[in-house]
Amino acid sequence: MTTVIEENNLPKILSPINSYEGAVAVVGAGTDEIYCGAVMPEFKHFLGSDYLGVFRGPMCEIPTYEELGRVVKYANHHNVKVFLTLNSAFITESMEKDLKTHIKTCVDQGVNALIVENLGLISMIKRMGVELPLIASMYNIVLNSDTIEFLRKKGYSRAVLECHLTLPEIAEIMEHSTLPIEVFIHGGGCSNMQRLCMLLHFKSKEMVQATASEKSWTKQPCNIPFDIYDFEDGQLMAKDTPVLDSQTMCAVCLIPSLIKMGIYGFKITGRCEGIAYQKNITLLYRRLIDQIARGELQSYKETIDLLRKDFYPSVSSSKNLWESCCESKRCQYPRLTHTPYKSPMSWHTWTKTQFKRGRFEI
Repeated sequence: MTTVIEENNLPKILSPINSYEGAVAVVGAGTDEIYCGAVMPEFKHFLGSDYLGVFRGPMCEIPTYEELGRVVKYANHHNVKVFLTLNSAFITESMEKDLKTHIKTCVDQGVNALIVENLGLISMIKRMGVELPLIASMYNIVLNSDTIEFLRKKGYSRAVLECHLTLPEIAEIMEHSTLPIEVFIHGGGCSNMQRLCMLLHFKSKEMVQATASEKSWTKQPCNIPFDIYDFEDGQLMAKDTPVLDSQTMCAVCLIPSLIKMGIYGFKITGRCEGIAYQKNITLLYRRLIDQIARGELQSYKETIDLLRKDFYPSVSSSKNLWESCCESKRCQYPRLTHTPYKSPMSWHTWTKTQFKRGRFEI
């Protein structure tokens, strides 16, 4: 018997963007909600070119407030909401005035909700009289239903779970949650509990050199292959090993389970990615969710089998879905002892990776 899922019971797709063109692309791809940051011109003199890690940086955010307003107008016209990210690990008195200006300007541009980590920032937003829904960022490290209840009392209306949970743990949280829940379903993983990472946000000279080296095919420090030495005798134990293992994770096979749990939103990682990636990942999950909604479970499974070999996130991608995720068992929400980097690559995938890193000269 075919089971059709009512639209109200389907999870929302939340797509990342960093431009107006990206908004047009993901709306056309079928997203339900958009999330993005906006560049803070007032902070450049205070934080410098790298923003000291308080925000992702200019390349990952809407460049101007005017463009943010265009994004909101276009998205809302197509019944898609726009959420503004305000993740900040700390706030100082010298930052408060500029933050207030930033928040007020973004609110005036019509954003529909605020994604916030810092409880001090929540207090400031309330004092400003801003009456928008507040979403608890993953940086709040939500690992259980008690945390969700605490956040609800602080004024949050939705929460994003930490990525290091397992499926049984998510199911248990959903049974007791007092807020709608979002989970990340696709994109770069993280070896740390998200709020605690100092590699990305506070760049040392050595880390900058490493991300610029021929070994690195990414600007993310946790993707860099490391040489691992024994602390006691200095003996080399492993060479060029992605021990932090922050590679792309995928949840295409987990969609039915997550829908059954009652997850409110499926969130895609990728605010720093290009438009093609943002659009194509949205299309991928839109297609699969719609098949499940129509009760076409067999078609859903057959589509996944096809996409493993044929789906590339963007034109510049060197690896398909199988090579980037499935082959090394990079599934979202695995058991905590899962270490995908120990799963051997095929010769074909390994060769493509070496070319991507620039190891081979032609």
